[in-house]
Amino acid sequence: MYELSIIMKDEKEIQRLRTLRDRQLNARDPLAKDRKLQRQVSEKNIRRSKNQIIFKDIWKDIPHKWKGAVYGFGLGILILFFIQLLFSDKINILVALFLILAPIILGYLFGSSFDWRDDLRDF
Repeated sequence: MYELSIIMKDEKEIQRLRTLRDRQLNARDPLAKDRKLQRQVSEKNIRRSKNQIIFKDIWKDIPHKWKGAVYGFGLGILILFFIQLLFSDKINILVALFLILAPIILGYLFGSSFDWRDDLRDF
């Protein structure tokens, strides 16, 4: 019985020494911090990419000419609204259509110039 308890104590001591050695080796590993940081960054990026689709990222992928058309549409609606406030009588439908279409076309052309500029930069 005495021999069994000595063997058990020796096994516990051997296990304790092994874990101590493993901790010391891990503490001296120069790349451990780098691996931990890389793992944290990759986990964060994976979580971010799985969780949400950001409108800002979608907006970046749209060509400038279509963004310009959207901005022109908004500007046309604002111009139409302010002109209706200034003139109390009703505006003709053709005038209203022109007030909306003109900024859309100008925005589209202005955005196209940015797209052409980006295409020229690629060369």
